[in-house]
Amino acid sequence: MSIYAAFPLINSLSSLCAGVLVLRSCKNKSLAHTFIWFCASVFVWSVGYFLWQISPDRNQALFFCRVLMIGALFIPTFYLHHLTYLFNIVQSHLKLLRTMYGVTIVGGLVSFHPLY
Repeated sequence: MSIYAAFPLINSLSSLCAGVLVLRSCKNKSLAHTFIWFCASVFVWSVGYFLWQISPDRNQALFFCRVLMIGALFIPTFYLHHLTYLFNIVQSHLKLLRTMYGVTIVGGLVSFHPLY
C-alpha cells in the first residue's frame, strides 16, 4: 500500500469516528443527523478514493472512481444542509436545499452512465 492510499484510509476512519462521536453526544438529533450524513458522504468519498488507489485493474479503478464521485457530489449539499440547521435558517433556504438535492441526485445517477 502506497502513501497515496494511506491518507484516504485515515480520512475515512476519522470521518466515521466524528460521525459516531456526534451521534452519541449531540442533544439536537436533527442537527446530529445532518452532520452524520455529511460524515457519511466524506466516508464514501474517502473509501472510494482508497479502493481506487489499490485497484488491481482498470475496470475496478473506474468503478471506484465513480463511487468516490458520488460521495464527492453529496459533500457540499449535506454540508449546506447541516449549516442551515446549525444557524436555524432551514425554512428561508428550503428552495435552495431542494434544488441542490435535485442536482446532486441527478449527478449521482449520471455518474454510472457509460459516457461519464
